[in-house]
Amino acid sequence: MNSGYDSDEEIPTNDISTALQNPDILLAHLNVGGQSLSAIEFVKVDEDTPGFNAWNDVDNSLTVVGEQRHNNEEDDDMPNETPLKVIKTMDMVRRLHLLAATQQPKLHSLICVSVRKRVVKIFRDVCLSQPDFVRIPDICSRLLRRIHDEESIRKLVLETFQQLWFSPTRNNYEVRQRVQTIIDVLIDAQKQNNTWLENLVKEFLQINDKQSNDDKARIREQRKDVLNAIKDIINELVESILKIESANDQVSSNKMVATFIALYALGKANPEHVLPHVSTIVEYLNIKCTSYNDNAIVQYVAKILEFTVPLMKSASSSIIYSLEGSLTKLLLVSGQLVIHSSIACLAAAIRLSKNVSLVKDVLIRYHSFIIECQEKIIEKPKEECKGSAQLARSIYILGVLCKYFDVERSEYDDLQFSVDDIFQLFMFFIERNDSVVKLKSVVGLGFFLQRYGHYLVEDAVRQLYHTYLLDRRPIAAQLRCQVLINLEEYFRDCIRRMAEQDVDYLNIPTTTNTHHDENSNDTHGITGANLKDTADVHSEMASSIAQCYLRIVLDTYLSEDEIIRQCVRKVVTCILEQGLVHPVQFIPFLIAMTTDRDINIQQSAEQNLQDLDKTNPGIIQTKVMQGFKMSYQLQKLLTMQNAKQSDPQADIIRGMTKLTVISWNSQQLPYCSVNHFLYSLIRSSRVYRRGLITQLLKMFDTDLNTSPLTLEEQLFVADNLAYFPYQVQDEPLFLVEQIDLSVSVTGSTQLQQFRDLLKQHLDYIDDDEGIDMNKIEKNLYHVSEKIVEELNQCLRPTKSTMLLLLLKSYLKDVYYLNDTKIIEYDHTESSKITDKPILSRKVNAKFEPKMILDTIKPLVNYDDFTKRRLIIKEFGDFKRYLLAYDNDIEDTIQSMTELLPGSFSLPKGKKKGGSSKKRKVMIDSDDDSFNGDF
Repeated sequence: MNSGYDSDEEIPTNDISTALQNPDILLAHLNVGGQSLSAIEFVKVDEDTPGFNAWNDVDNSLTVVGEQRHNNEEDDDMPNETPLKVIKTMDMVRRLHLLAATQQPKLHSLICVSVRKRVVKIFRDVCLSQPDFVRIPDICSRLLRRIHDEESIRKLVLETFQQLWFSPTRNNYEVRQRVQTIIDVLIDAQKQNNTWLENLVKEFLQINDKQSNDDKARIREQRKDVLNAIKDIINELVESILKIESANDQVSSNKMVATFIALYALGKANPEHVLPHVSTIVEYLNIKCTSYNDNAIVQYVAKILEFTVPLMKSASSSIIYSLEGSLTKLLLVSGQLVIHSSIACLAAAIRLSKNVSLVKDVLIRYHSFIIECQEKIIEKPKEECKGSAQLARSIYILGVLCKYFDVERSEYDDLQFSVDDIFQLFMFFIERNDSVVKLKSVVGLGFFLQRYGHYLVEDAVRQLYHTYLLDRRPIAAQLRCQVLINLEEYFRDCIRRMAEQDVDYLNIPTTTNTHHDENSNDTHGITGANLKDTADVHSEMASSIAQCYLRIVLDTYLSEDEIIRQCVRKVVTCILEQGLVHPVQFIPFLIAMTTDRDINIQQSAEQNLQDLDKTNPGIIQTKVMQGFKMSYQLQKLLTMQNAKQSDPQADIIRGMTKLTVISWNSQQLPYCSVNHFLYSLIRSSRVYRRGLITQLLKMFDTDLNTSPLTLEEQLFVADNLAYFPYQVQDEPLFLVEQIDLSVSVTGSTQLQQFRDLLKQHLDYIDDDEGIDMNKIEKNLYHVSEKIVEELNQCLRPTKSTMLLLLLKSYLKDVYYLNDTKIIEYDHTESSKITDKPILSRKVNAKFEPKMILDTIKPLVNYDDFTKRRLIIKEFGDFKRYLLAYDNDIEDTIQSMTELLPGSFSLPKGKKKGGSSKKRKVMIDSDDDSFNGDF
């Protein structure tokens, strides 16, 4: 390992305290057992432990830093060294800790992952060795939060839960412990979501086609163990239901809900395991609902019966009819979640019993009531409709019935109304002023359109949905969300209906005609000949609908309402998963979503971009600038919404954000770019990252832009450039080089233009010595407002150049870039030379260009004459800094620190005054990395 540090050389004691300052800052954010470690304690952590206690680590957790390869054949004959004594070994480990902390910051990026791996392993050992520990449910809840982390962490968490819950066991006591833990974790996570257990089981039962045959065989063997463990857990869950029922309190009620949630999630993996317990479960369908928990129990009982009833082929007709009667009664008294689950379960029962007459009776009942209400409204339109709650309920039920039963089938020919009549009913009540009826009508229409999707491309629905999505009023937010939910549910239901047809095809001979399937979307039987055609029709229709609504759905994302942005994210994810449209249209919006303050939106967009980058390499770079601009628009909305009234400059849109760490000391919290994920995604390619930096710097050139950016937009860009996660020296050096090139071209031009105006309007000849305010004040006071505005217009572009100079100063200070490095840097050299890791950086520095912030949002209101004086003063400052940049680069850094926060200072040990030699910027016209084309 070549680290530039001599291992035989003693580390001077007086240098250690200085070397440990940066690790102290990093370790202050690491909380272990409620306490934080200092750098000294971290270095001494292994002094009392064996020196070779980590030799069993897996190879993928090792990192090579500064490796040098030697092609020396004599190395093979090198004799093995005698192992060191324990004391010397511990001392060597201590020195390696110090070396890693002070000389190899590359290792810092691994600290977080390594710590989490160790914690997961510790938690796993605790759960396996002490299953009676009272904190086991809390440990499992915390482990579940890490299931979406890096692949190595995710894999370790999944392995942990497989060992804890889904490994073979013959001990009934251990099964009871597993069940109790699952129930406790479900109760703890009930306020967030109840899908984690279902998703966890899916992870253990998935087989990847890309895996080798040996891996597939191993996973199939694992599947057997998982399914056997699920069977044991289901049996124990059913037994626990009877035990919990005897206690009548809130705790028992919560446990009962969690038990049925677990039965649903585990039973869905293999419904046959639940089938023996149906007689016990079905009894809870008729409980009296007096609380939220009672409704939740009935809802999940109906969901469980939905996937178990199709397996009850030998059940007597009386049992099925009794079940159908119970489900029908629930429609009269239950809430909408129970209603939806009941109708879905009823559809499964009807498919088995073919009791179509029951469905007709239910349809006629609710349709007739809605028709009566419609007639009353038509007769007396100005009178308020009585029983609007019952009307809204009936509209909702009618919509769900249309989702699960196809009224166009021949069995329903004797109905007195058609599909189009039902559609017109929904449209009629959507136009009513009653907000409850209007909302439920939109919800019911969404269920209706899941089966009859061709209405989505007709003008009536298109205009309706477009009108709601374009309505930016806060009062219309709920309707906008519901329209987005309707679209999402339609796309998801396409998958469900095609899956149902696949199941039907597997159970039906390809050469015989079949009876009409109640849940099929096609009006003909599913056969081997038409299955693919039917799937193609669904896919083609879904693709047409996606293209019809995609643009307006994406435009809806730029909203202050977080719920609306969440709904748009779900629609986008659903369309991407099915590949209904070309993904390039989503990229700018996905890039903006990665900067959202909602963590769910952010993580989902990051995952989508990563998947697109894997499947379509280079596609992200085609829309990276549009995405950058859209992220600015989103941050503008969020900043305006959350601006603090106490800070007059709080509403300035910044391109950086605080890292989510807890401050344990008085040091400045580190910041990161809001677009840090975008840069980290493309930074591995030198061409792409240089193209991005070049394009961003072009935004500061007002001559090149047909629509120049405002100073606030340029500040947003500068913040991102300052806080991008640079990893190698080439990145900040290339940026500094491009800044030098831009300033050398535009700076002198801007300076001369203002000088010409001074000579023309104020009869003042400027030189390089400075501005004599006594000579210019008299003329400045008498000039017209038109001339003052002309001076202001000429001065405005200098702010962009000044911002670049301040950015360069910040980069030199943070990354310790001296003039020698900048002058010697050549961007045309190979990556092996320029892509050296950044060894050190300041972590407590903040990019805060006060002059620019005061220009965007002045803190003081000046009188007219003072404003005129400020124009000349700002020009003088710009001229002084620009001339200092041309003459002495190091002096420029010293003088510019006056404009930056007080924490800024020149790196210790650097002498003031550098080379006055002006650096020649080398540009190779053949270098594709410079032209910025993606």
